[in-house]
Amino acid sequence: MFGDDGASDPEPVAGLNVGTDAIVAIISAAAAEHALTRFLKRRCQYDKKIYDDMFDGVGPFTTFEAKINLAFLLGLLRKTTMQELKLVNRISILFSERPATLTFDAKPVLRLIAVLVRSDTSSPILSRGSEGLSEASGRSHFISTCKRLVGVFSNAAAQTVEPIGPLL
Repeated sequence: MFGDDGASDPEPVAGLNVGTDAIVAIISAAAAEHALTRFLKRRCQYDKKIYDDMFDGVGPFTTFEAKINLAFLLGLLRKTTMQELKLVNRISILFSERPATLTFDAKPVLRLIAVLVRSDTSSPILSRGSEGLSEASGRSHFISTCKRLVGVFSNAAAQTVEPIGPLL
């Protein structure tokens, strides 16, 4: 997805729609998390040891949730984007807990996708049948949301020329 040099591939989210629902959910959310992490790191002073201590292993920013909260507290995310990322994370966690049995048409997933649909003001609301979102539309919306987030964070990271400098 992203090279070691920090440059993104031409299409960093190509192929996210391939595989089981669990694979799609987990990989799509991981792509969004990776892009957010890269963006956060581009906004910080560079120190490999501190990056490793903070973002890898058992560091305080190893979870997607912690990175989302950090980005919000630093003023890098709007509240709506933070909530959207948290929904993506929750959906991914649901699939990681039950990868063999959960699908995008399961009620707990559809409930979260419905909230995700309502929170997404960048695209038209999905058409809904009499029974709500379908599996295909839920899966498609989740993937498109993750792709959009990856694009936003990747573009922002690429435009961030210099990290925030020290105050003193």
